[in-house]
Amino acid sequence: MIYRIEKPTGSALRKDASNTLEFWCSDVRVMRFAFQDAQERKTVYDLVNLNAFPASNNLEFFALSNTFRYDNVGWDLYSPQGDLGRILAENNSWRISAANESYTICPTYPYAFAVPSLLDDGILMEASKLRVKGRLPVLTWVHPETQASITRSSQLNPGSSKEDILLKAIRESNARNPKLVVVDLRPPKTGNAGVVAPVEEHEGTEVAYTTVLTNAALRESHRILVDCCLPKEKEKGEIHHCYAGVEVSRWHEHVKSLLQTAINVVDLVHKQSTSVLIHCKDGMDQTPQVTSLALLLLDPYYRTLRGFCSLIEKEWCLFGHRFILRSGLGNKDCSDDMRAPLFLLFLDCVHQLLLQFPSAFEFNSVFLVTLADEIYKVRFGTFLANSEKERVELKFKDKAPSFWAYVFHGQHVRLFTNPLYLTSNDVLFPLASPRKLRLWTDNYFRWNSNLKRSEFTAPRQWHLHDLVQDLKTKVSELDKSLQK
Repeated sequence: MIYRIEKPTGSALRKDASNTLEFWCSDVRVMRFAFQDAQERKTVYDLVNLNAFPASNNLEFFALSNTFRYDNVGWDLYSPQGDLGRILAENNSWRISAANESYTICPTYPYAFAVPSLLDDGILMEASKLRVKGRLPVLTWVHPETQASITRSSQLNPGSSKEDILLKAIRESNARNPKLVVVDLRPPKTGNAGVVAPVEEHEGTEVAYTTVLTNAALRESHRILVDCCLPKEKEKGEIHHCYAGVEVSRWHEHVKSLLQTAINVVDLVHKQSTSVLIHCKDGMDQTPQVTSLALLLLDPYYRTLRGFCSLIEKEWCLFGHRFILRSGLGNKDCSDDMRAPLFLLFLDCVHQLLLQFPSAFEFNSVFLVTLADEIYKVRFGTFLANSEKERVELKFKDKAPSFWAYVFHGQHVRLFTNPLYLTSNDVLFPLASPRKLRLWTDNYFRWNSNLKRSEFTAPRQWHLHDLVQDLKTKVSELDKSLQK
C-alpha cells in the first residue's frame, strides 16, 4: 500500500531526527521511521523500494504468490448468463451473445454480453469498428416496467460518418419510447471537437453533455483532500482547518457531479421511459462510475452484498477498467499522470447513498473501506488484470485468490453486513446538494486521533447484529401472541 517514499532532510525536521524515512500509504496514512545512522536508513530504503514497487522492478505481485485459498472460489461469483438472464427474464427485445468468446470483437469486453435481438452476431464486428477500441454499445440493464435500457460504449471513432446500426436497434428495442439519450461524459470541448460524428443528428437520438473534469483535476483534488486529513501536530481548531481544506479540494464537487449524473439517468429510465447510452472517451473510466451508481439506485439486487460485488465485477473488472493503470499499482513514479482515483470517487458516492438511505443497503461503510484498501494491497487477483481477456491469458484464476472469496469467507460476511438492512424494491432518488454531502470519515480520518470520526470495532458490529436479531425475535413473539 506504499505509493511514495520520502527522505526528509534536516531542514524539514529537527536536526536530531534527520535520518528518517516517510512511507506514504494509500490508506491515508504516513508512517515515519527514525534510524541510528544514514547507512541503516539506506539499507531499509533500498529494501522497501524494491519490494513495494514490483511493477517498477520487474517483480511479481504478491497476489500471484499468495497460496492461501478460501472455501468458496470467488472467481465464479458473477456470470453473464446469470446476471443478464435475471435482467432479461421477461424481455424478448434483447439476447445474450457469446460472439466475443475469443475476444476478437472487443478485447476489453467480456466473452458474453447482451445486444438487441434484432441484430445477428455478424453485424457486431462491423459495429465495433465504428467505436474507439471496438467498444460497441452493449446492454447494462433494462427496466422491467418501462422497458427503457441502459447501454454503454466508447465514443465513435474520429471521422465516423456512418450511423451506428446498433443505436437504431437500441431505440427500437423499447416499444414504449423509441427515443435514445446519449449521456456524453467527455468534457464538452472533447465531445464537440474534431471530426467526431455528430450523434445528435441521428433520428430519435439526442446528446446530453455532463460537467466532467479531467483526471488531472480529480487527482489534484484528491491530493489536497488527503493532505488536509492527515494527522498533524495537535493544535486548536484543527478540525475546522481540515474541513476548510476539504472545501478547497473541491472533492465534493466531483461527488455531486457524479451523483447528479446518475440521478439524471435514473430519471430518464424510470420516469420518462427513455433509453440511455452512456460513454466517455473509451468507456473505461467515467462510464462505469455512472452505470454502477445508476444500477444501485434502480435495482435492489445490486444493493445486497452479493449483488454489489457482482456489480463491481461486471461494470468495472470485466468491462475493462484499468485498475493497475489508474491506481499506479507497483509503480514508484507517484507523479504518473495516468493515475486517477476514479474507483475511490465511486465508492465515496456509494458512501453518500449509505448515509441518505441507512436501511436500503445490505453492506456497510466498513466494506467500502475494505474494498478501497484492497485495490492497493494486491492480496488478490481480482483487480490485477485490465480485462477479462487478461485474466484468462495470465491464468489468474489458478494463480491467485479472489477478493470475493475473502468477502464471503467465515465471519467476514457478518462484518460487512448492515444490521439495519431492510429489503425494498424502491427506486432511490438521493439528494446531490452540497449540504447533504458528508466527508467519508471512516476512510479519511481513521488514522487521525485528533479528529472526530466514527469508532468502528468488529465486536461492536456483531453486537448490533445480535441486538437486531433479538428485537426481530421479540417482534415475532408479539405477533404470535396477538394472533392467539
